[in-house]
Amino acid sequence: MSVTASPPPAPARGVEHPLPASAEPPHEDRPHEDELSPTPSSGLRRSRPALIGAGIIGIVAALIVGSQFIGNDDDGESGAAANDTASSITVPPSTDRPLRSATPPNSVARDRPSTSASLPAPMAVWETTRITLDPRLRSMVVPTQLVVLNGAGGIHVIDIPTGAMRSIETGIGRSNLAMVVGDRAIAVTSYDDGSLVVVDPEGGVADVELAGGAGQMTARPGTNDFVVIPNNWSGNQQPPHLLVAADGTASEITDGPLAGYDMWTTRYLPATGEAVVDDSGGTYGIDALGTVRRISTGDVVAVGDNHVLVRECDETLVCAHVRVDAVSGERQPAIVPDLEQSFRGFDPTIGVSPDGSMMTYLDWASGPQERRLVRLDTGTSEEIDSNDRFGYGSNAGWAADSSGIFVIDDRRLVFHDTTTGARFEVAPGLDVGTIIAVASRSNAG
Repeated sequence: MSVTASPPPAPARGVEHPLPASAEPPHEDRPHEDELSPTPSSGLRRSRPALIGAGIIGIVAALIVGSQFIGNDDDGESGAAANDTASSITVPPSTDRPLRSATPPNSVARDRPSTSASLPAPMAVWETTRITLDPRLRSMVVPTQLVVLNGAGGIHVIDIPTGAMRSIETGIGRSNLAMVVGDRAIAVTSYDDGSLVVVDPEGGVADVELAGGAGQMTARPGTNDFVVIPNNWSGNQQPPHLLVAADGTASEITDGPLAGYDMWTTRYLPATGEAVVDDSGGTYGIDALGTVRRISTGDVVAVGDNHVLVRECDETLVCAHVRVDAVSGERQPAIVPDLEQSFRGFDPTIGVSPDGSMMTYLDWASGPQERRLVRLDTGTSEEIDSNDRFGYGSNAGWAADSSGIFVIDDRRLVFHDTTTGARFEVAPGLDVGTIIAVASRSNAG
């Protein structure tokens, strides 16, 4: 262990140095030198000048060795810097064993981790491959981007009709995963361990520090942001809504058009970027600046990319479903017989096709909770897939031209043609792991 002591003052030129303690003449009450001499019979005696010289040489040697220790201390400070910041020097070890350098050649300092151990984990990067799509998908005119999540947390983004596929590993926990797809960014959460990541198509994967994990989340159209409700309730007190950006930063929503409405009953309209909410007197759209417009006097049932499905009643309580074009305001009647007897308000599993002609919903009344497709002009419906832990029925997966819907069939990615009813694999032989969620968006995003 090193011991520190204050250095003696530097000798001034032309000034006689005081005698070192070891060279002071013996006091009368001290033992005689003969008593301290290891060989008193030798008759050897050290003269006063010899003792003075030896003391000076010892002091100089101590200063030289001490300066070397200061110049090579463990903190990497230079000897000059150490002398400027402290008035102590390091006394060298006892001379009964040879001196060693702080770090011998070809060795690693014992208290420092190796270089390889201190390196950060490699950042996840996108990899691009080309896959062979079914010819019927290669002939699509309106581009669609398909987002696939597998059971290991890997994301695959497939461009249709080109067949280009970009893939990235999120590194998130591998159980009870869910995904929300925005215009560009993608959010993935594990409801088991509470982890949440945001994937940027131009960057990598950002971890989100979120106490309790995500209880509910949705994407804001026209942005790379997600609205998230953490799953850390305090009694009956709901946690505050958060706005999570693509870089993983989260901020509490305290003002603006999003602050006054619960996200559980708020959906977003991609065609206009508005938040769609129910309130007294009907259904309203609220844009990013807080401007409000009333879409209908009825209650909102579902929101698609371009349409809002509402349920309106007249003064005699005769009620009907109406689909409203979000841009033009055009209104058309919609027949939804499966929902007439069990109207459930605003159900997040209900989605409307891009052209507004069809909707999908999760049939809570059925035993297997199957997902059904309803044609709004005729009211006819059919089962398209089941909602199990791999299906996540709220992810609609519509083709941009409304010609069909991408679904999971026996853990494979298939396309359900809404015109012919045919079902076929998106890319025969494609293996992207066990698929647990699929969603779609316009390539324009």
